[in-house]
Amino acid sequence: MTRHPYLVDSDKHRPLSEAKKILFSIATLAFFVSLTYSNSFQCSWHLDDFHSITDNPSIHLQDLTWENVRKTLHSDLNYPEKLYRPVAGLTFALNFFVSGADPFSYHLVNLMIHWLSSSLLFLFVYQTLNLPSLRQKYASSACSIALLSAVLWAINPVQTQSVTYIVQRMNSLAGMFYIMSMTFYAMGRTALDRKRQLLYGVLSFTAFVFSFGSKENAALLPLSILLYEGFLVQADMGSWIKRNKTCVLMALTVFLTLSLLYVYYRRGSWLSFLNDYEERPFTLAQRLLTQPRVILFYLSLILYPLPSRMSIAHSFDLSTSFFNPLSTFFAILFTAGAVVFAVISRKKYPILSFSFLFFLVNHLLESSIFPLELVFEHRNYIPSMVVFFPVATGISHLFKRYESSLGMRIVLAAFIVLLLVGLGHATYIRNFAWKTEETLWADASMKAPDQFRPHHNLGVAYQKQGRLREAVSEFEKALQSKEVNRRTEKVVTYYQLGRAYHQLGDLQNAKGFYEKALQMDANLSHALAGLAVLYGAEGNTGAASVYLERALKADSEDPYVNFNMGLHCMKQGETDRAELHFKKAAAAEDIKGSAHLYLGMICKQRGQLGRAAMYLKASAAANPKDVTPRLHLLEVYYMAGLEGMSLQEGEILSEMIGRDEALFHQMVELILNKGGSKDVHLSGRVIFPVLHDVLSRKSQKYDVYADYLKKVLDKDSKIE
Repeated sequence: MTRHPYLVDSDKHRPLSEAKKILFSIATLAFFVSLTYSNSFQCSWHLDDFHSITDNPSIHLQDLTWENVRKTLHSDLNYPEKLYRPVAGLTFALNFFVSGADPFSYHLVNLMIHWLSSSLLFLFVYQTLNLPSLRQKYASSACSIALLSAVLWAINPVQTQSVTYIVQRMNSLAGMFYIMSMTFYAMGRTALDRKRQLLYGVLSFTAFVFSFGSKENAALLPLSILLYEGFLVQADMGSWIKRNKTCVLMALTVFLTLSLLYVYYRRGSWLSFLNDYEERPFTLAQRLLTQPRVILFYLSLILYPLPSRMSIAHSFDLSTSFFNPLSTFFAILFTAGAVVFAVISRKKYPILSFSFLFFLVNHLLESSIFPLELVFEHRNYIPSMVVFFPVATGISHLFKRYESSLGMRIVLAAFIVLLLVGLGHATYIRNFAWKTEETLWADASMKAPDQFRPHHNLGVAYQKQGRLREAVSEFEKALQSKEVNRRTEKVVTYYQLGRAYHQLGDLQNAKGFYEKALQMDANLSHALAGLAVLYGAEGNTGAASVYLERALKADSEDPYVNFNMGLHCMKQGETDRAELHFKKAAAAEDIKGSAHLYLGMICKQRGQLGRAAMYLKASAAANPKDVTPRLHLLEVYYMAGLEGMSLQEGEILSEMIGRDEALFHQMVELILNKGGSKDVHLSGRVIFPVLHDVLSRKSQKYDVYADYLKKVLDKDSKIE
């Protein structure tokens, strides 16, 4: 067999010590990754997590049938007929199948992906340093350089947005398969056996397909491989390009064709994505001018990654011309100069040149013509993968240079230890910001106070906690913010303000903000439903009905609109229609329990006791602190002649009451007031005797409750 000048047989058995070094390195990466992300497991859902996972029925895999699995491959609710990041979607669905909406298992999988990505990065760098063009200089220290570069990348706090932010598994999964593809390519380029070359080529292409199936920016992989071949594999890039013009053109063609075909497939037109600029507060030209500054900002975050510089939202002034702000000109000049330097010095500094151009190339899609938001840290996951490759080789060079100086080697070792501890600690600290919606957006509102999104989302977090005055304050700050991500996004803040004032009992302000929201978007279903509820509270059922019908016309599948329409229909005695609306409302996780409660009440009214019990048990499971579904269950079991199960519900209710006297009296009032809908109220004549029987048989602390119920029954013989 003729020996290729650029190939070495890396497939021969390496000494056992070398295999042990590799295993030790992978285990070391597992240690560093698990330690630095050990506080991420209890972090909550955030931002796009809700739309893409928790509120996305396509992801809610209940059983492993092909029809259900197929839905996970089409998980974009805006284009359900199109494939959308199917690999990532399937992993989310499998997570849901195993553990529902508990974020722990999602974080665990994200962490495993990140560890595998770092391990593959180690193997890629290790394999690269054993290329013919580099092995003479670096083979002896390949393992240590590869490990250091992989660790520096893996524990850098800039990666927290790709690892701890659950939905960005799309990004980290694409990164894992991306570096896997490049690793297989590197192994194929150093294999002598043609069969193994073919095998590695097939594996590289397969990993590329999976990477693209996780996120579309993997389309840049052919360009990265072209860079790798030209800068690191080949001794003379110029002559190689001349000899392999066809391969170079093919790589460029694959990238362009794949990008264009995907855009056409998703949007039905080559340039339809440009229409999205109408919604953005910047033009195409402004985005292109701003991105060189953004890319240098990304590089500064990677190399100077203080937690205080990290945020889910960044304030970034637009570049409106080459000289406004002046930093635009210098950013373009620096980037262009760095590219020229990388090309010119590729022979002298091949690793540095490749790493810098790899960083730039892999920002091409998200930092170019597409109307995406200007800055997001997770976009650095793939581009930053080899940023620390030249750093690690530089440190290795210093160790060799001071080989005879024990003092300098101790200083260098101490520097590395401090660097790793500093990065790991920074990542650990940064993860605390992701703990809850409140911590994330409070952090962002301090770091980007002029941004709309942090104040709005912090207001929503406060609103969910019942801190309504604080929520109103944040919503008002959001309306005053000068930086928005979409021109019309403040409409949701007007709606939330209306909702907050409604919860505070200030109906006039509530109505005013709902109407302001509708002035911006006449078909905003939530605002229409909110106004309907206000008119219903005023007794104006005609106006309430009109607004609810408008809301349904605007979005007939909106769970919240359907829930309000269901309540309206129940008050009118239209239980058949109410049932249809409550079933649609049950699609939303946060109101599923309430929807099941009303469905159970409707079935109880019809005498469908089995179905009533099913819905009420689901409601009790969703809202374990709510006594209402338990009270209805007690009554349903009694009506069905299941006295033992009725007493069991009484036992559960007595435990819920415990020493909470306020809850006890609230429960009694709930039964006595009956509710506002015909024949769906609770029967005190059934519930009170059962509860009295249960409470009187318990310890002395419950006697006061039992005596009170007896007095209520004796006092009012008209209790139904």
